Amino acid sequence: AMLPPVDFDVLEYHLQVPKEWYQQGSIRFLPHNIYGNMPLGAETLSIPAMALLPGEDSWWWGALVGKLLIAGFAPLTALGVFAAGQRFANTTAGVIAALAFISTPWMAVVSMNGLIDGVLGCYLFLSLYGFAIWYSEGRTSAGMVLLSGLLAGSALACKYPAMLFVVLPLCVAFAWPYEKMRWRPVVLFVLAVAMSGGLWLGKNAISAGNPTYPLLYSVFGGESRTEAKDEQWNKAHQVPPDAKGRRFSLPQAWNSLVNVFGKSRWQSPLLLPLMLLVLINPTTRRQARPWLLYAGCFLLCWWLFTHRIERFWVPLLPVLAMLAGIGACWSAHRLWRQVLWGVIGVL
Repeated sequence: AMLPPVDFDVLEYHLQVPKEWYQQGSIRFLPHNIYGNMPLGAETLSIPAMALLPGEDSWWWGALVGKLLIAGFAPLTALGVFAAGQRFANTTAGVIAALAFISTPWMAVVSMNGLIDGVLGCYLFLSLYGFAIWYSEGRTSAGMVLLSGLLAGSALACKYPAMLFVVLPLCVAFAWPYEKMRWRPVVLFVLAVAMSGGLWLGKNAISAGNPTYPLLYSVFGGESRTEAKDEQWNKAHQVPPDAKGRRFSLPQAWNSLVNVFGKSRWQSPLLLPLMLLVLINPTTRRQARPWLLYAGCFLLCWWLFTHRIERFWVPLLPVLAMLAGIGACWSAHRLWRQVLWGVIGVL
């Protein structure tokens, strides 16, 4: 992660924009770089390092520090996955979930290249973990609602898709009428999201005239945006059609699932087999049910509302690893444990 960046997105805006803000002395609207006006909560970690390091090349060395900090979210997420697995299943499930997550090649790819999908995945998973604790402990802790909201807002501060992937699903989950509709946790959750993620929307509202810049041009407009530019953006980010011009068909859905769970060259061979084992044992089915429900919700949003590039489902990996850890504990038989650890060790 400390090597100089080579990925286009990192060179174009993940580290280029913090450099420009540092050199300008403030966070401001960048008319020449559309990506520089989206939420960049992960990327701004490099700016304090740029300010602290000496010399005229401090922006360069600070950018590499920021790149290392972005990579640091991968082991942090692994610790979160271990803690959640230990709490909601057992220690073995937590260990295997953490190993399955941190050894997935996708995590090495995004972490070494300075891409922020691992940061989004960390905040996403930990916000779900906070909700799970709140629910399991009687749905009374206002502090856990606020913590979950701060983490979900931090995910939103990294990338707009977090609104679909975590903020809206958790709003529904906190409001779900277990006995009756609960509005207090929803209000607390939304306030916490606004505290940690809403400032980026406010910054865009002031500097660009559109809180979701460059999205929703037809609703809010936006500085330097035109109908032609918006059409170009929408065309590049639309749901991709197949050879027959279809965007939502069963063959496309099947190909997407195959790609997510097996065909992708950076996917782990551990995840799908261990996930399927949750179905064997009633205990593991019960433990896995909420995580399976969320994984299905995430993949549905990814398939319906994004341009279906692989990196957009990478933030789901900690949840899939959690399911793999639970599935690995479907049996406590000695022979199964020996086979399990042998396979994990080899892979």
